[in-house]
Parts: sequence; C-alpha cells; structure tokens
Amino acid sequence: MTAATRIDVHAHFLPDAYLRAAAAAGLTSFDGGIPIPSWSPEAAMEFMDRQGITAQVLSAPSPTAHRLAKGKP
Repeated sequence: MTAATRIDVHAHFLPDAYLRAAAAAGLTSFDGGIPIPSWSPEAAMEFMDRQGITAQVLSAPSPTAHRLAKGKP
C-alpha cells in the first residue's frame, strides 16, 4: 500500500518585492479583509510538513503585481 499524496492547489507566493509594493500602495489586507501575512519559503515548507502536504501550486494573490507596480490596489 502506498501513502496518500496531498497537493495544495491554492497557495499564494508572497515574495518581498510583492510585499513592499503592497505596503507602498497602502494595502494592509487582501480581498475580503484578510491581513497580508509575511511569507518565506521556509515558513511555507514548515506549513506543508505540519499538514502532510507534498507539493503546492503557487499563485500570486489579488491584486496582481502589475496593478501594484502602477500604484493601484
């Protein structure tokens, strides 16, 4: 019998450049009022280990980086 594989298909990637752009645009939360968290590869891997997740499908959160680069949340 093989072990089950868990894949998280809804994970957000928040690099430092994105977090700086969000702060510069005055954003403190994502759509729906969820506070913007800090993010690091290490923290993501620790979360995956705790939850038994083998892989994550990463995406950028809303607003997208190209909007933030124009100063638009």
